[in-house]
Amino acid sequence: MVEASSLKILVAEDDVISTKLLKRTLEKHGYAYDLVENGISAWEAMQTGQYSVLISDWMMPGMEGPELCRKIRESEIPFCYIIILTAKTSSADKMAAIHAGADDFLSKPFSEPDLVARLMAGSRLVRMQQQLERANEELSAQREELARANDVLTRQQEELSITLKRLEDASRIADISRNRFSQLFEGLPLPCFTVGADGLVYEWNEEAATRFGVPPHLAIGRTVQDLLGTRLVDEERLQSVQAALSGMAFVSEDWNDGEQYFLASGYPLHSHGGEVTGAILSLVDVTAQRLAEAKLEEQLRTIHDLYEKLQVANKRLESIASLDGLTGIPNHRTFQERLAGLIEVYRQTQEPFCLALMDVDHFKRFNDDFGHLAGDEVLKSVAATLNGAVRGSDVVARYGGEEFAVLFRGAELETASRLCERLRQAVEALPPTYRQITISIGVAQFDETVNEAEELIRRADTALYAAKRGGRNRVCTWEPSLDTEAAA
Repeated sequence: MVEASSLKILVAEDDVISTKLLKRTLEKHGYAYDLVENGISAWEAMQTGQYSVLISDWMMPGMEGPELCRKIRESEIPFCYIIILTAKTSSADKMAAIHAGADDFLSKPFSEPDLVARLMAGSRLVRMQQQLERANEELSAQREELARANDVLTRQQEELSITLKRLEDASRIADISRNRFSQLFEGLPLPCFTVGADGLVYEWNEEAATRFGVPPHLAIGRTVQDLLGTRLVDEERLQSVQAALSGMAFVSEDWNDGEQYFLASGYPLHSHGGEVTGAILSLVDVTAQRLAEAKLEEQLRTIHDLYEKLQVANKRLESIASLDGLTGIPNHRTFQERLAGLIEVYRQTQEPFCLALMDVDHFKRFNDDFGHLAGDEVLKSVAATLNGAVRGSDVVARYGGEEFAVLFRGAELETASRLCERLRQAVEALPPTYRQITISIGVAQFDETVNEAEELIRRADTALYAAKRGGRNRVCTWEPSLDTEAAA
Protein backbone atom coordinates (compact mmCIF):
# COMPACT_ATOMS: atom_id res chain seq x y z
CA MET A 1 0.00 0.00 0.00
CA VAL A 2 3.02 2.30 0.18
CA GLU A 3 3.15 2.32 -3.61
CA ALA A 4 -0.60 2.91 -3.87
CA SER A 5 -0.55 6.02 -1.70
CA SER A 6 2.20 7.59 -3.82
CA LEU A 7 0.45 7.18 -7.20
CA LYS A 8 -2.19 9.23 -9.00
CA ILE A 9 -3.60 7.14 -11.82
CA LEU A 10 -5.46 8.20 -14.95
CA VAL A 11 -7.64 5.46 -16.51
CA ALA A 12 -8.60 5.97 -20.19
CA GLU A 13 -11.14 3.23 -21.02
CA ASP A 14 -14.40 3.34 -22.99
CA ASP A 15 -15.42 -0.28 -22.37
CA VAL A 16 -18.00 -0.48 -19.55
CA ILE A 17 -16.99 -3.93 -18.30
CA SER A 18 -13.27 -3.17 -18.28
CA THR A 19 -13.98 0.13 -16.56
CA LYS A 20 -15.89 -1.60 -13.75
CA LEU A 21 -13.11 -4.19 -13.29
CA LEU A 22 -10.45 -1.47 -13.22
CA LYS A 23 -12.39 0.67 -10.71
CA ARG A 24 -13.00 -2.31 -8.41
CA THR A 25 -9.35 -3.37 -8.49
CA LEU A 26 -7.96 0.12 -7.97
CA GLU A 27 -10.35 0.91 -5.14
CA LYS A 28 -9.70 -2.46 -3.49
CA HIS A 29 -5.96 -1.75 -3.37
CA GLY A 30 -6.30 1.91 -2.34
CA TYR A 31 -5.18 3.59 -5.55
CA ALA A 32 -6.30 7.16 -6.30
CA TYR A 33 -7.53 7.49 -9.87
CA ASP A 34 -9.48 9.58 -12.36
CA LEU A 35 -11.48 8.12 -15.26
CA VAL A 36 -11.91 9.39 -18.85
CA GLU A 37 -13.64 7.68 -21.75
CA ASN A 38 -11.69 8.78 -24.82
CA GLY A 39 -8.17 9.56 -25.98
CA ILE A 40 -8.67 13.31 -26.39
CA SER A 41 -9.87 13.69 -22.79
CA ALA A 42 -6.96 11.55 -21.65
CA TRP A 43 -4.48 13.81 -23.54
CA GLU A 44 -6.01 16.94 -21.98
CA ALA A 45 -5.86 15.40 -18.47
CA MET A 46 -2.25 14.23 -18.86
CA GLN A 47 -1.14 17.76 -19.79
CA THR A 48 -1.89 18.85 -16.21
CA GLY A 49 1.18 16.85 -15.11
CA GLN A 50 -0.53 15.43 -12.01
CA TYR A 51 -0.62 11.74 -12.97
CA SER A 52 2.18 9.24 -12.29
CA VAL A 53 0.54 6.26 -14.08
CA LEU A 54 -1.65 6.05 -17.20
CA ILE A 55 -3.74 2.92 -17.88
CA SER A 56 -4.97 3.35 -21.44
CA ASP A 57 -7.08 1.19 -23.70
CA TRP A 58 -5.62 0.61 -27.15
CA MET A 59 -8.71 1.48 -29.14
CA MET A 60 -10.62 4.59 -27.98
CA PRO A 61 -12.69 7.30 -29.66
CA GLY A 62 -10.83 10.44 -30.71
CA MET A 63 -7.30 9.13 -30.17
CA GLU A 64 -6.02 5.58 -29.81
CA GLY A 65 -3.70 4.41 -27.05
CA PRO A 66 -0.42 4.24 -29.09
CA GLU A 67 -0.99 7.76 -30.49
CA LEU A 68 -1.66 9.02 -26.94
CA CYS A 69 1.64 7.41 -25.82
CA ARG A 70 3.59 9.11 -28.63
CA LYS A 71 2.13 12.57 -27.83
CA ILE A 72 2.96 12.18 -24.13
CA ARG A 73 6.56 11.08 -24.79
CA GLU A 74 7.13 13.90 -27.29
CA SER A 75 5.75 16.56 -24.91
CA GLU A 76 7.16 18.29 -21.80
CA ILE A 77 4.84 16.30 -19.53
CA PRO A 78 6.73 14.87 -16.48
CA PHE A 79 7.56 11.17 -16.62
CA CYS A 80 4.63 8.80 -16.09
CA TYR A 81 4.37 5.00 -16.29
CA ILE A 82 2.11 3.95 -19.19
CA ILE A 83 0.27 0.59 -19.30
CA ILE A 84 -1.54 -0.29 -22.55
CA LEU A 85 -4.64 -2.39 -21.91
CA THR A 86 -6.07 -4.23 -24.95
CA ALA A 87 -7.40 -7.46 -26.36
CA LYS A 88 -4.55 -7.56 -28.89
CA THR A 89 -2.14 -10.36 -28.05
CA SER A 90 0.37 -10.56 -30.90
CA SER A 91 4.04 -9.81 -30.32
CA ALA A 92 3.91 -7.25 -33.13
CA ASP A 93 1.16 -5.37 -31.30
CA LYS A 94 3.13 -5.41 -28.07
CA MET A 95 6.24 -4.07 -29.84
CA ALA A 96 4.17 -1.36 -31.50
CA ALA A 97 2.89 -0.26 -28.10
CA ILE A 98 6.39 -0.25 -26.63
CA HIS A 99 7.77 1.73 -29.59
CA ALA A 100 4.92 4.24 -29.19
CA GLY A 101 6.12 4.94 -25.64
CA ALA A 102 4.26 2.43 -23.47
CA ASP A 103 6.14 0.93 -20.52
CA ASP A 104 4.03 -2.22 -20.13
CA PHE A 105 1.36 -4.22 -21.90
CA LEU A 106 -1.65 -5.91 -20.27
CA SER A 107 -3.95 -8.15 -22.29
CA LYS A 108 -7.71 -8.27 -21.83
CA PRO A 109 -9.25 -9.79 -19.95
CA PHE A 110 -6.69 -8.91 -17.29
CA SER A 111 -6.23 -10.56 -13.93
CA GLU A 112 -6.17 -8.54 -10.74
CA PRO A 113 -2.70 -9.80 -9.62
CA ASP A 114 -1.22 -8.94 -13.04
CA LEU A 115 -2.55 -5.38 -12.85
CA VAL A 116 -1.43 -4.87 -9.25
CA ALA A 117 2.03 -6.27 -10.02
CA ARG A 118 2.43 -3.86 -12.93
CA LEU A 119 1.28 -0.94 -10.77
CA MET A 120 3.80 -1.86 -8.07
CA ALA A 121 6.57 -2.07 -10.66
CA GLY A 122 5.42 1.26 -12.13
CA SER A 123 5.41 2.84 -8.66
CA ARG A 124 9.03 1.83 -8.10
CA LEU A 125 10.04 3.11 -11.52
CA VAL A 126 8.22 6.41 -11.00
CA ARG A 127 9.83 6.80 -7.60
CA MET A 128 13.28 6.11 -9.05
CA GLN A 129 12.61 8.62 -11.85
CA GLN A 130 11.57 11.26 -9.30
CA GLN A 131 14.69 10.57 -7.22
CA LEU A 132 16.80 10.90 -10.35
CA GLU A 133 15.17 14.23 -11.22
CA ARG A 134 15.75 15.54 -7.70
CA ALA A 135 19.37 14.39 -7.88
CA ASN A 136 19.77 16.21 -11.19
CA GLU A 137 18.25 19.37 -9.70
CA GLU A 138 20.60 19.18 -6.72
CA LEU A 139 23.55 18.60 -9.05
CA SER A 140 22.50 21.64 -11.11
CA ALA A 141 22.21 23.75 -7.96
CA GLN A 142 25.64 22.58 -6.82
CA ARG A 143 27.09 23.52 -10.19
CA GLU A 144 25.57 27.01 -9.91
CA GLU A 145 26.91 27.36 -6.36
CA LEU A 146 30.34 26.25 -7.57
CA ALA A 147 30.21 28.86 -10.34
CA ARG A 148 29.28 31.56 -7.82
CA ALA A 149 32.11 30.43 -5.54
CA ASN A 150 34.52 30.68 -8.48
CA ASP A 151 33.28 34.22 -9.19
CA VAL A 152 33.82 35.18 -5.53
CA LEU A 153 37.28 33.66 -5.59
CA THR A 154 38.11 35.58 -8.76
CA ARG A 155 36.95 38.86 -7.22
CA GLN A 156 38.95 38.13 -4.07
CA GLN A 157 42.03 37.51 -6.14
CA GLU A 158 41.49 40.82 -7.94
CA GLU A 159 41.00 42.63 -4.63
CA LEU A 160 44.14 40.97 -3.29
CA SER A 161 46.08 42.22 -6.31
CA ILE A 162 44.73 45.75 -5.73
CA THR A 163 45.63 45.52 -2.03
CA LEU A 164 49.12 44.35 -2.86
CA LYS A 165 49.49 47.25 -5.29
CA ARG A 166 48.36 49.67 -2.58
CA LEU A 167 50.83 48.14 -0.16
CA GLU A 168 53.60 48.67 -2.70
CA ASP A 169 52.52 52.29 -3.26
CA ALA A 170 52.20 52.88 0.48
CA SER A 171 55.67 51.48 1.07
CA ARG A 172 57.12 53.78 -1.57
CA ILE A 173 55.37 56.85 -0.14
CA ALA A 174 56.30 55.84 3.42
CA ASP A 175 59.97 55.89 2.41
CA ILE A 176 59.58 59.51 1.32
CA SER A 177 57.78 60.69 4.48
CA ARG A 178 59.46 58.53 7.13
CA ASN A 179 61.59 61.26 8.63
CA ARG A 180 58.95 64.02 8.86
CA PHE A 181 58.69 64.93 12.50
CA SER A 182 57.50 61.36 13.17
CA GLN A 183 57.97 61.35 16.93
CA LEU A 184 56.04 64.57 17.50
CA PHE A 185 53.37 63.58 14.99
CA GLU A 186 52.79 60.11 16.41
CA GLY A 187 52.79 61.43 19.96
CA LEU A 188 49.82 63.76 19.46
CA PRO A 189 46.82 62.64 21.58
CA LEU A 190 44.31 63.46 18.83
CA PRO A 191 43.72 62.32 15.24
CA CYS A 192 46.23 64.05 13.00
CA PHE A 193 47.33 63.59 9.39
CA THR A 194 49.18 65.41 6.64
CA VAL A 195 47.95 65.99 3.11
CA GLY A 196 50.19 66.58 0.12
CA ALA A 197 49.65 69.15 -2.60
CA ASP A 198 47.97 66.41 -4.63
CA GLY A 199 45.28 66.04 -1.95
CA LEU A 200 46.48 62.59 -0.82
CA VAL A 201 47.28 61.64 2.78
CA TYR A 202 51.00 61.15 3.46
CA GLU A 203 51.02 60.65 7.24
CA TRP A 204 48.31 59.19 9.44
CA ASN A 205 48.98 58.92 13.16
CA GLU A 206 47.90 56.17 15.54
CA GLU A 207 45.11 58.25 17.05
CA ALA A 208 43.61 58.69 13.57
CA ALA A 209 44.01 54.97 12.91
CA THR A 210 42.28 54.12 16.19
CA ARG A 211 39.50 56.69 15.79
CA PHE A 212 38.62 55.88 12.18
CA GLY A 213 39.57 52.22 12.06
CA VAL A 214 42.05 52.57 9.19
CA PRO A 215 45.67 51.54 9.84
CA PRO A 216 48.37 53.85 8.50
CA HIS A 217 49.51 51.52 5.71
CA LEU A 218 45.95 51.56 4.29
CA ALA A 219 45.43 55.29 4.83
CA ILE A 220 48.50 56.65 3.07
CA GLY A 221 47.88 57.61 -0.54
CA ARG A 222 44.12 58.04 -0.15
CA THR A 223 42.03 61.22 -0.13
CA VAL A 224 40.60 62.80 3.01
CA GLN A 225 37.05 62.18 1.80
CA ASP A 226 37.87 58.54 1.11
CA LEU A 227 39.19 58.04 4.64
CA LEU A 228 36.74 60.12 6.66
CA GLY A 229 33.69 59.78 4.43
CA THR A 230 31.78 62.35 2.40
CA ARG A 231 29.30 62.94 5.21
CA LEU A 232 32.04 64.14 7.55
CA VAL A 233 34.06 65.85 4.81
CA ASP A 234 31.46 67.36 2.49
CA GLU A 235 32.26 69.80 -0.30
CA GLU A 236 32.37 72.79 2.08
CA ARG A 237 34.86 71.04 4.39
CA LEU A 238 36.89 69.90 1.38
CA GLN A 239 37.20 73.55 0.36
CA SER A 240 38.73 74.29 3.79
CA VAL A 241 41.33 71.56 3.16
CA GLN A 242 42.04 73.05 -0.27
CA ALA A 243 42.37 76.49 1.34
CA ALA A 244 45.00 75.11 3.77
CA LEU A 245 46.86 73.63 0.78
CA SER A 246 46.75 77.13 -0.71
CA GLY A 247 48.29 78.67 2.41
CA MET A 248 45.15 79.71 4.37
CA ALA A 249 44.82 78.10 7.78
CA PHE A 250 41.46 77.29 9.40
CA VAL A 251 40.85 76.79 13.11
CA SER A 252 38.18 74.90 15.07
CA GLU A 253 35.74 74.35 12.24
CA ASP A 254 32.72 72.22 13.06
CA TRP A 255 32.98 68.90 11.21
CA ASN A 256 30.28 66.30 11.84
CA ASP A 257 28.36 63.55 10.10
CA GLY A 258 25.43 63.51 12.53
CA GLU A 259 27.09 60.82 14.67
CA GLN A 260 30.67 62.09 15.11
CA TYR A 261 31.53 65.68 16.02
CA PHE A 262 35.00 67.26 15.68
CA LEU A 263 36.63 70.64 15.87
CA ALA A 264 38.92 70.58 12.84
CA SER A 265 41.98 72.76 12.30
CA GLY A 266 44.31 72.88 9.30
CA TYR A 267 47.66 74.60 8.77
CA PRO A 268 49.77 74.80 5.60
CA LEU A 269 53.21 73.14 5.47
CA HIS A 270 56.00 75.06 3.75
CA SER A 271 59.28 74.08 2.17
CA HIS A 272 62.55 75.82 3.01
CA GLY A 273 61.85 78.17 0.17
CA GLY A 274 58.45 79.12 1.55
CA GLU A 275 56.45 77.15 -0.95
CA VAL A 276 53.34 75.36 0.33
CA THR A 277 54.01 71.63 0.05
CA GLY A 278 50.99 70.33 1.94
CA ALA A 279 48.90 70.77 5.07
CA ILE A 280 48.60 69.22 8.50
CA LEU A 281 45.11 68.65 9.91
CA SER A 282 44.01 67.80 13.43
CA LEU A 283 40.60 66.77 14.77
CA VAL A 284 39.47 67.33 18.35
CA ASP A 285 36.70 64.83 19.18
CA VAL A 286 33.80 66.68 20.86
CA THR A 287 31.21 63.99 20.20
CA ALA A 288 30.47 63.36 23.88
CA GLN A 289 30.06 67.08 24.54
CA ARG A 290 27.76 67.62 21.54
CA LEU A 291 25.66 64.57 22.39
CA ALA A 292 25.34 65.83 25.95
CA GLU A 293 24.31 69.26 24.61
CA ALA A 294 21.78 67.64 22.27
CA LYS A 295 20.44 65.54 25.12
CA LEU A 296 20.16 68.64 27.29
CA GLU A 297 18.35 70.50 24.51
CA GLU A 298 15.98 67.56 24.11
CA GLN A 299 15.35 67.54 27.83
CA LEU A 300 14.71 71.30 27.77
CA ARG A 301 12.28 70.84 24.87
CA THR A 302 10.57 68.06 26.79
CA ILE A 303 10.34 70.25 29.87
CA HIS A 304 8.98 73.10 27.76
CA ASP A 305 6.40 70.79 26.16
CA LEU A 306 5.39 69.46 29.55
CA TYR A 307 5.14 73.01 30.88
CA GLU A 308 2.86 74.02 28.00
CA LYS A 309 0.73 70.94 28.55
CA LEU A 310 0.61 71.77 32.25
CA GLN A 311 -0.45 75.33 31.43
CA VAL A 312 -3.24 74.02 29.21
CA ALA A 313 -4.28 71.54 31.87
CA ASN A 314 -4.26 74.25 34.54
CA LYS A 315 -6.38 76.52 32.38
CA ARG A 316 -8.75 73.67 31.75
CA LEU A 317 -8.93 72.86 35.44
CA GLU A 318 -9.42 76.53 36.21
CA SER A 319 -12.23 76.66 33.67
CA ILE A 320 -13.82 73.50 35.06
CA ALA A 321 -13.51 74.82 38.60
CA SER A 322 -15.07 78.19 37.73
CA LEU A 323 -17.97 77.07 35.53
CA ASP A 324 -21.18 75.27 36.33
CA GLY A 325 -21.11 71.77 34.91
CA LEU A 326 -24.70 71.82 33.64
CA THR A 327 -25.17 75.31 32.22
CA GLY A 328 -21.58 76.27 31.36
CA ILE A 329 -21.89 79.69 33.06
CA PRO A 330 -19.89 80.77 36.16
CA ASN A 331 -20.72 78.74 39.26
CA HIS A 332 -21.53 79.89 42.78
CA ARG A 333 -17.88 80.09 43.84
CA THR A 334 -16.98 82.23 40.84
CA PHE A 335 -20.00 84.45 41.57
CA GLN A 336 -18.74 85.02 45.12
CA GLU A 337 -15.26 85.92 43.81
CA ARG A 338 -16.67 88.38 41.26
CA LEU A 339 -18.96 89.90 43.90
CA ALA A 340 -16.04 90.36 46.29
CA GLY A 341 -14.06 92.01 43.50
CA LEU A 342 -16.86 94.51 42.73
CA ILE A 343 -17.16 95.36 46.42
CA GLU A 344 -13.43 96.10 46.56
CA VAL A 345 -13.69 98.30 43.45
CA TYR A 346 -16.64 100.16 45.00
CA ARG A 347 -14.73 100.84 48.20
CA GLN A 348 -11.82 102.31 46.23
CA THR A 349 -13.66 104.15 43.43
CA GLN A 350 -17.33 104.33 44.51
CA GLU A 351 -18.30 102.65 41.22
CA PRO A 352 -21.92 101.49 41.64
CA PHE A 353 -23.15 98.00 40.92
CA CYS A 354 -26.29 95.95 41.50
CA LEU A 355 -27.09 92.31 42.20
CA ALA A 356 -30.11 90.52 40.80
CA LEU A 357 -31.29 87.14 42.06
CA MET A 358 -33.80 85.32 39.88
CA ASP A 359 -35.72 82.09 40.22
CA VAL A 360 -37.40 79.90 37.58
CA ASP A 361 -41.09 80.02 38.46
CA HIS A 362 -42.71 76.74 39.63
CA PHE A 363 -39.56 74.79 38.78
CA LYS A 364 -40.26 72.02 41.31
CA ARG A 365 -43.66 71.45 39.76
CA PHE A 366 -42.00 71.38 36.33
CA ASN A 367 -39.58 68.67 37.51
CA ASP A 368 -42.41 66.66 39.03
CA ASP A 369 -44.50 66.86 35.85
CA PHE A 370 -41.82 66.34 33.19
CA GLY A 371 -38.80 64.83 34.97
CA HIS A 372 -35.36 66.03 35.93
CA LEU A 373 -33.90 65.74 32.42
CA ALA A 374 -36.52 68.17 31.14
CA GLY A 375 -35.75 70.40 34.12
CA ASP A 376 -32.06 70.36 33.23
CA GLU A 377 -32.91 71.44 29.68
CA VAL A 378 -34.92 74.36 31.06
CA LEU A 379 -32.00 75.47 33.26
CA LYS A 380 -29.58 75.33 30.34
CA SER A 381 -32.00 77.26 28.11
CA VAL A 382 -32.58 79.96 30.74
CA ALA A 383 -28.81 80.26 31.41
CA ALA A 384 -28.07 80.66 27.68
CA THR A 385 -30.85 83.25 27.32
CA LEU A 386 -29.64 85.29 30.28
CA ASN A 387 -26.02 85.10 29.13
CA GLY A 388 -27.00 86.30 25.68
CA ALA A 389 -29.15 89.20 26.90
CA VAL A 390 -26.80 90.92 29.38
CA ARG A 391 -24.18 93.53 28.64
CA GLY A 392 -20.56 92.61 28.08
CA SER A 393 -19.56 93.93 31.51
CA ASP A 394 -22.27 91.99 33.36
CA VAL A 395 -21.78 88.56 34.96
CA VAL A 396 -24.41 85.78 34.83
CA ALA A 397 -23.88 82.93 37.30
CA ARG A 398 -25.77 79.93 38.61
CA TYR A 399 -26.47 80.68 42.23
CA GLY A 400 -27.87 77.27 43.09
CA GLY A 401 -30.65 74.91 42.02
CA GLU A 402 -33.04 76.86 39.77
CA GLU A 403 -31.72 80.21 41.02
CA PHE A 404 -29.45 82.51 38.98
CA ALA A 405 -27.54 85.67 39.86
CA VAL A 406 -26.52 88.64 37.69
CA LEU A 407 -23.98 91.32 38.66
CA PHE A 408 -24.56 94.64 36.86
CA ARG A 409 -21.29 96.57 36.97
CA GLY A 410 -21.48 100.39 36.80
CA ALA A 411 -25.29 100.31 37.07
CA GLU A 412 -27.50 101.98 39.67
CA LEU A 413 -30.80 100.50 40.78
CA GLU A 414 -32.99 102.13 38.10
CA THR A 415 -30.71 100.99 35.28
CA ALA A 416 -30.38 97.51 36.75
CA SER A 417 -34.17 97.28 37.06
CA ARG A 418 -34.59 98.04 33.34
CA LEU A 419 -31.94 95.47 32.45
CA CYS A 420 -33.70 92.87 34.63
CA GLU A 421 -36.98 93.56 32.83
CA ARG A 422 -35.19 92.89 29.56
CA LEU A 423 -33.94 89.55 30.95
CA ARG A 424 -37.42 88.64 32.18
CA GLN A 425 -38.93 89.34 28.77
CA ALA A 426 -36.22 87.33 26.99
CA VAL A 427 -36.98 84.27 29.14
CA GLU A 428 -40.74 84.71 28.73
CA ALA A 429 -40.23 84.76 24.93
CA LEU A 430 -38.61 81.30 24.91
CA PRO A 431 -40.61 78.74 22.86
CA PRO A 432 -42.62 76.63 25.34
CA THR A 433 -41.23 73.10 24.76
CA TYR A 434 -43.21 71.70 27.68
CA ARG A 435 -44.95 74.78 29.14
CA GLN A 436 -44.35 78.50 29.40
CA ILE A 437 -41.10 79.39 31.27
CA THR A 438 -40.98 82.56 33.37
CA ILE A 439 -38.68 83.96 36.04
CA SER A 440 -39.09 86.18 39.08
CA ILE A 441 -36.32 88.71 39.77
CA GLY A 442 -35.22 90.62 42.84
CA VAL A 443 -32.57 93.34 42.46
CA ALA A 444 -30.64 95.43 45.02
CA GLN A 445 -27.86 98.00 44.82
CA PHE A 446 -24.62 98.02 46.80
CA ASP A 447 -24.16 101.41 48.49
CA GLU A 448 -22.90 102.99 51.73
CA THR A 449 -25.74 101.32 53.69
CA VAL A 450 -24.48 97.86 52.75
CA ASN A 451 -21.43 96.69 54.70
CA GLU A 452 -20.85 93.20 53.38
CA ALA A 453 -21.78 90.89 50.50
CA GLU A 454 -24.18 88.97 52.74
CA GLU A 455 -26.32 92.08 53.25
CA LEU A 456 -26.52 92.74 49.49
CA ILE A 457 -27.52 89.13 48.87
CA ARG A 458 -30.15 89.33 51.61
CA ARG A 459 -31.69 92.44 50.09
CA ALA A 460 -31.78 90.95 46.59
CA ASP A 461 -33.28 87.76 48.03
CA THR A 462 -35.94 89.76 49.91
CA ALA A 463 -36.86 91.55 46.66
CA LEU A 464 -37.02 88.16 44.89
CA TYR A 465 -39.50 86.80 47.41
CA ALA A 466 -41.53 89.99 47.07
CA ALA A 467 -41.72 89.35 43.30
CA LYS A 468 -42.94 85.81 43.99
CA ARG A 469 -45.55 87.04 46.48
CA GLY A 470 -46.64 89.57 43.89
CA GLY A 471 -47.59 86.84 41.43
CA ARG A 472 -44.24 85.79 39.89
CA ASN A 473 -42.92 86.62 36.41
CA ARG A 474 -41.98 90.13 37.48
CA VAL A 475 -39.08 92.31 38.65
CA CYS A 476 -39.00 93.75 42.16
CA THR A 477 -36.39 96.23 43.45
CA TRP A 478 -35.36 96.29 47.08
CA GLU A 479 -36.49 99.10 49.32
CA PRO A 480 -36.56 99.32 53.12
CA SER A 481 -40.32 98.71 53.27
CA LEU A 482 -39.79 95.19 51.96
CA ASP A 483 -37.89 94.29 55.13
CA THR A 484 -40.92 95.41 57.18
CA GLU A 485 -43.28 93.35 55.01
CA ALA A 486 -41.02 90.32 55.28
CA ALA A 487 -40.91 90.66 59.09
CA ALA A 488 -44.72 90.86 59.21
